[in-house]
Amino acid sequence: MLNSYRVATAATGSLLVTKTTTGGDPTVFEFTASGGLEPTSFSLADGESRLFENVPVGDGYVLVEVTQDGWAWEAVVSN
Repeated sequence: MLNSYRVATAATGSLLVTKTTTGGDPTVFEFTASGGLEPTSFSLADGESRLFENVPVGDGYVLVEVTQDGWAWEAVVSN
């Protein structure tokens, strides 16, 4: 008798958020994360990053940068 089993493996990836400002201004920017990402809030200044590891593939994740007075978006890069 032959038995077969299906083995499910959870595919995971990572999300990297890096803040880059023009002129290297030291202003701190606030971010929120949802969809199961932890921590749900964090801060980044120019050149700083936050790495979310072991993120299940296929779920809906949202990362939001809180608007700062006097600053404007130039670009968002997603790879």
